[in-house]
Amino acid sequence: MKTTPLRPEDLRGVFAVPPLARRADRGRAIDLEQNGKVLSHMAAGGLRRFLYGGNAFLYHVTLAEYEQMLAWLAGFPDDHWAIPSVGPSFGRALDQASLLRRHR
Repeated sequence: MKTTPLRPEDLRGVFAVPPLARRADRGRAIDLEQNGKVLSHMAAGGLRRFLYGGNAFLYHVTLAEYEQMLAWLAGFPDDHWAIPSVGPSFGRALDQASLLRRHR
């Protein structure tokens, strides 16, 4: 996952907003395998910036699911930029910020 300092050219291009796939089981767990397939398909088309939020409905995830997703995002190739959203409330954002610090 891209961790280098932000440069103006980093902001030029498409920021994809992929969905967050979940399993069709009782717990509706995050399906990392299917999310990987979505990511691979988008990356094969040349996309390198991925914003997980908005239609990924991250405001519905538990903190444990958020941390699971962060660990998955941290495994992205170096040329992929993964941007997870935080919130929707200030308190929730503070809880998520402490998890984000673990995955720099």
